[in-house]
Amino acid sequence: MKKNAAPSGKFKIASVVALIATLLAVGYVIVYDPTDFRDEPYGAGDYYYTDVEGFGEIFLGENASIGTEHPVIFAVLFIGWGAICWYFLKKIEKKRKEDSTP
Repeated sequence: MKKNAAPSGKFKIASVVALIATLLAVGYVIVYDPTDFRDEPYGAGDYYYTDVEGFGEIFLGENASIGTEHPVIFAVLFIGWGAICWYFLKKIEKKRKEDSTP
């Protein structure tokens, strides 16, 4: 078996078709918002919280607070998570290279 073989022409075509289909689907969702169920009693995720007592007051009341007062914290957590993932992926790649060398 050949290592690092270039993908065949059919694979490239299938990849491009999948990419275009995905972008079209994303565009459709952005423009038409098929998850907007204003006339329905449940929307995306609503059924998870129907058993929580006082749900409306917790998330939708005047003093609603879910920790978004400090968006910098979210950015730091996001970047930190990315750095941790990058570190472990680099470690795995290094280990894989060491194992494959004779």
